[in-house]
Amino acid sequence: MLTKGTTNKGTDRGRFRQLRASATTVAEKQFWESMWDTTATTAQVTNYDNPVRRVSIRPGKARPLDAADLAWIQRLPADPAKISPEDVQALKGMASQAAMGTSDHRLIRAVLGPVETYHAKREAEANLANLSRPLTQIPANAADALSAILAREVPDLRDDERYSRASAMVRDAVNHRRDLHLDQVAEARAAAA
Repeated sequence: MLTKGTTNKGTDRGRFRQLRASATTVAEKQFWESMWDTTATTAQVTNYDNPVRRVSIRPGKARPLDAADLAWIQRLPADPAKISPEDVQALKGMASQAAMGTSDHRLIRAVLGPVETYHAKREAEANLANLSRPLTQIPANAADALSAILAREVPDLRDDERYSRASAMVRDAVNHRRDLHLDQVAEARAAAA
């Protein structure tokens, strides 16, 4: 089940307003305005609502499958994609109540295993699609804003030293973020394969 991730723009806008209001320099205020403009135009995230993960299992007393359970399992579609989320929940519940190593447990796992694999793959594909989107660009005025902050924190630095440090900090953060993103994309590709 693919769903579009939603963002409460009002809440986000309020947070940016708070950050902008806490800014003490023009450069910081411009930075937060640029960040809002950048994030407001970013594509929405596609989430996969994995029914296997939604199930909360409360282990109970082990019980064997009865004739009705066996008939119900036999009527389930062979295609894991066609098993409803409600049926997945029921299977997970049965699996938690079947004694390990019994034929009942093996039967349930034979049906549930492919369902879990199918949904894990779909979730990995959605994750890969999200990670494959380009990273949100850091506004060009980030170094100016950071330089203004450094001016308050380290007042004895010359303007050129302060800007040089701020630029290096922004560059290092962008590079770290890019490397982390590339690692996440590689992991997502491996999971989706």
